[in-house]
Amino acid sequence: MSGGARRAPLHRDRASQAGLEPAGICRHALDVVGRLQRAGHESYIVGGGVRDLLLGETPKDFDVATDARPEQVRALFPKCRLIGRRFRIVHIYGGGKITEVATFRADTSGGAPAAGFRADAGRIVRDNVYGSLEEDAMRRDFTINSIYYDPFGDRLVSHERALDDVRSRCLRTIGDAARRYREDPVRMLRAVRFLARPGLAAERDTGAQIARNGALLGAVPPARLFDQLLKLFHGGAALKVYQLLREHRLFGVLFPQTMQALEHDAHGDFDDFLQRLLACTDERVNRGLPSTPAFVLAGLWWLPVRDAAARLRAHGVPAEEGGSRVRGVSEEEAVQRAVRDVAREQGRSVSAPMRLVAIVREILVLQRLFTSSRKKDLSRLLTHPRFRAACNFFTLLEQAGLADRADCPGWARIEDLERKSRRRDSGGRGGHGGHGGRGGRGKGRRRNAPRRRRKPAGGAA
Repeated sequence: MSGGARRAPLHRDRASQAGLEPAGICRHALDVVGRLQRAGHESYIVGGGVRDLLLGETPKDFDVATDARPEQVRALFPKCRLIGRRFRIVHIYGGGKITEVATFRADTSGGAPAAGFRADAGRIVRDNVYGSLEEDAMRRDFTINSIYYDPFGDRLVSHERALDDVRSRCLRTIGDAARRYREDPVRMLRAVRFLARPGLAAERDTGAQIARNGALLGAVPPARLFDQLLKLFHGGAALKVYQLLREHRLFGVLFPQTMQALEHDAHGDFDDFLQRLLACTDERVNRGLPSTPAFVLAGLWWLPVRDAAARLRAHGVPAEEGGSRVRGVSEEEAVQRAVRDVAREQGRSVSAPMRLVAIVREILVLQRLFTSSRKKDLSRLLTHPRFRAACNFFTLLEQAGLADRADCPGWARIEDLERKSRRRDSGGRGGHGGHGGRGGRGKGRRRNAPRRRRKPAGGAA
């Protein structure tokens, strides 16, 4: 055991008595554990898959923990890939599944870890000190994730409080909550994701320390935070996640521009809109329908973009780079520039890929076409690939009192086309009636249209 590390008090039980049977485990994960054990390695199904089974939920995947080093795992499984710099893990492919295998790691929260493994604030920046099962159990974030299942030996090894916390649906950090959050601030977002589940509640200090340490998220790479937000807002509980992020004062750290807009939203219409949009996203996710993160981003950025576009319209933009002259901008250009500016500022905390920013820009630019009286604008709207996303977005704005279809001269045509499009896509095919699918008479129809014959020179028929 590494110097200074504490030995975790582990309980050993019969897995079948806790209600776990091999039949509940993915065949590929069983094969991985079996092959590792036959090669003489200690191996277990661990983490979320075991936790979800004990909570009576359906696991999304199963991970494996073992005493085999990554190179030893790779030698046993030809179809695998070593990934990660901070955490060296192995992805094993088979049967259309990916099983993640991690080597037992030492608990570096006690004592003095090797130089270079911690930042000044106590944040762990590297974590490849291999250890024992006991040390690995102690270094995990929450007790309910510190449960190891051997499906071939009917053994369950767990942190001393893990099974009791599962039964009482209690989220508790292993060790001091503040220190755990300092080691890896993303644990606070993981806590929020767990607390969004029905009936799960945080132990007092586990919950209280989230708000006190939220600023630590500023030290996390923006791209890593975006990956976490995908899990938060596309897990079927986005509305609850939003409420918890605000309750624990994390939302302003992640989305400072949106938080500022909410604080100046005197009547609460913008908050109402966001809650409606997130509830709409949850409904689609829980029905197994397609959904894109760009729709949520468009909602979060709507008011900051609207206000930034209004400022650009009022003050103009430089006529030439570096020049003092300014020129006016159209409404569409103002929105496009505002999306770019908001995305750039947002990237300081949470960095969204440009492909998603492009979809956000399309959805927000199309909003002005709903109130245009020009036939050309209506035709552009109805044939745009993002029509259905933009239409659902506009409807949610209207429900929150932020738009009015009475201002839309072409609403009757829009409504008729949307009805037909929904009937055609019944059964969940096609894009979201809000999340970015093709709609209207888009490019797909033109692509299949018969090619026109070119008239001979001179105008002969």
